[in-house]
Amino acid sequence: MQSIRPSSFDGFQPRSLPTPVSQNAPVSQVSPSPQESQQLAEDFRPSQVPLSVSAHHLLSGPPDLPAQGSPSPSDPARPSEVEDSVTPVLSSDPIRSKDPHIVVSRDGEPISVANWPTSPERLRRPTYWGILFTAGGTILTFAPVAFLVLAALAAQLHNEPTGSRLGKNAETFTQLGPTIFPILFAAIAGQALKNAARYVAEGGAQLGTLELLMASQTVWGTFESQVLLRKLTAVGAHLFILWALSPIGGQASLRILGKSTATITNTSSLAYLPTGMMNVQQYDSSSFATGSGSANGGQAANTLYNAALLAPATDKSGPQDIWGNIRIPWIEQLNGSTADSNGWMAISAADMKSPDNFTSLVGLPVVGLPSTANASSFSMQSAYLSLDCTEQYNASYDASWWRTHLGVVWNSTGGNGTFQQPYEDPFVFTSFYLDSVSPQMEKRVDALLSNQTASNSTDPDFHYKRNVMFGTWDEYATSVYIRNCSVSQTYVESYVNCTRGACAVTKMRPSVEYGALNPNLTVLEQTTQLYNMFRQMSFSLDQGHPGDVQPTTLYIQGLPAPYVSYGQTLPNTILDIPYDTFNVRLGSLMNTYWQLGISPQSFTGDLGPPEKYLSDNSTDILVQGLFNGVPASATVFTYYEIYVCNYVWLAVLIACSVVLLLTGIVGSVLKALCRSPEMMGYVASMTYDNPFMKLPPGGSALGAMERARLLRRVRVRVGDVEKNNDVGHVAFACIEDSVPKDTNDTVGKLRRDKTYL
Repeated sequence: MQSIRPSSFDGFQPRSLPTPVSQNAPVSQVSPSPQESQQLAEDFRPSQVPLSVSAHHLLSGPPDLPAQGSPSPSDPARPSEVEDSVTPVLSSDPIRSKDPHIVVSRDGEPISVANWPTSPERLRRPTYWGILFTAGGTILTFAPVAFLVLAALAAQLHNEPTGSRLGKNAETFTQLGPTIFPILFAAIAGQALKNAARYVAEGGAQLGTLELLMASQTVWGTFESQVLLRKLTAVGAHLFILWALSPIGGQASLRILGKSTATITNTSSLAYLPTGMMNVQQYDSSSFATGSGSANGGQAANTLYNAALLAPATDKSGPQDIWGNIRIPWIEQLNGSTADSNGWMAISAADMKSPDNFTSLVGLPVVGLPSTANASSFSMQSAYLSLDCTEQYNASYDASWWRTHLGVVWNSTGGNGTFQQPYEDPFVFTSFYLDSVSPQMEKRVDALLSNQTASNSTDPDFHYKRNVMFGTWDEYATSVYIRNCSVSQTYVESYVNCTRGACAVTKMRPSVEYGALNPNLTVLEQTTQLYNMFRQMSFSLDQGHPGDVQPTTLYIQGLPAPYVSYGQTLPNTILDIPYDTFNVRLGSLMNTYWQLGISPQSFTGDLGPPEKYLSDNSTDILVQGLFNGVPASATVFTYYEIYVCNYVWLAVLIACSVVLLLTGIVGSVLKALCRSPEMMGYVASMTYDNPFMKLPPGGSALGAMERARLLRRVRVRVGDVEKNNDVGHVAFACIEDSVPKDTNDTVGKLRRDKTYL
């Protein structure tokens, strides 16, 4: 406290002076009237007061000292006497808070705050931090432009292939949009509403409107504030709609850009293996066409035949064989009533689950299918042998009856060695034989090679079907079981769909191109071809002993893995197999062996380009071991992924982004127009002109956050400032920092058992 010397004592006229006493005398204070306090304060100005006093004494008056030895009140006092006779009474020592910049007085005087403004200031004076935050706010205001750019990119990427750098960046932004947009919306809209509240408050507004603007920082806050205010207003409804745009805009940014598949359609030339009499040169070049059969071709056909029998059951039941060739279903098993106007009958993949659904264990080789295509489709013509086995016989092996019914293949031996291989190796046996007793007629062969149709011939020799006999013997070589069948040739057209190399026949119809050919004239009409095929097929395993059961017989009897017969339960003989089942199984094995014999080298893949199989020089093709292919044209579909812009969500995103951008701009403009400090929505706002905060004079031009920074260590409480009275008073007040918790503080804690006014 600064001492005031007697040199400035002129003019001082106190009403009375106490009598000097000893220093140990008791001291008391008398509270003067307000008029006396004011007069005394004027008399004790720093330039005139001759003694050292505290500010407390300037306000509360001089001490009332004992009268012993004191002069009369009417006696004038000399300056020296006053200085010597008055013992100064200092105010209580100040209380130092935890913050060295804040001092709280014990006797209730205003607290002392470092850097607290005491002189008048202009509103909104520029500061470094203010400029920095203004720049950041400007950037934030125009941040919604990024979502407008995203909308433009989505429209630009529509129907464009995926994978571009621009597209990947747009995808990343769309995934982040549902997170970024609501955060950005809350920052911009929340600040704009605060600025709007400041602006209307400066011009004068209803408290409810200001409270609604300040409370509407979220969708729930907007709803809750109107419920608590108990009034639904147009402003509140518009604020609710505004905040509803936040999640909607986030979802729009996520859904604005999707993906779809586009298709490029081309055509491709194909070549596939001809069957039946579709190509006479190919028929004459099969491995069964030579006098004793082609040794190399026969061995290759035997190897592939046994490989097909050895294949897993799942491969036998699939639409393609183990080498990827396309298998043809039995058209007789399809429902003709489902045919469309063009005769096509649909095939369900669910109905093709058994080897018995297909005409062969091997498919037809197709050359030229694009390996890089996503999908392709084409139609192909083919022919297969169909059996009708209506007769069956059981005879003793030693009986002559069955021997007299042998035909082209085994009749020359009179039945001796029927189950043997007398020419190559008489010690090799087979468990079955194939034969035909139908007469061999050259005119049927000529008609076959000339593609004679059934409609232009009235000769009865063209109207019967060749028979095929299939016989087996038992394990003891004592009985022979025979089933007699008639064979015909069926021409079909199959529509094939391929997806990434996986092909399947999806619909079939009777062949239009070859449907007029006589079905009674089959590939078995030529004696040489029939003889070689039947004998080679019977000895395809090329080993065996009397009584052995070959895989061919086991497959017909129903064994899924015909090379593993141990532990399997089978029908006793082929006579016990149902009629339809026997027709299908024997027919599929005969078709398998015949197709393999046409061009054995063509079934295992790696066939090269289709042009090799469509040459004009058929002789060169056959010399190279290739097949003389049937031309076909495939429709090839190449799928690629594209971006698809959802224009509904595009419009929603643009609308939400524009609203947010305009909201931010309006908020920034209102902030620039405001003159008042920012004091709404802060805890520090409750310190403005609060008599219970004991703040020094001044500071009204400070913003709430500036005040909070200066007062950040001041302890406050929402408590009872009339704690000693029966009726309390709730206020936001400053509490002394040095008083321990739960002690007799200046601001009491609120109690549930007390009433407050």
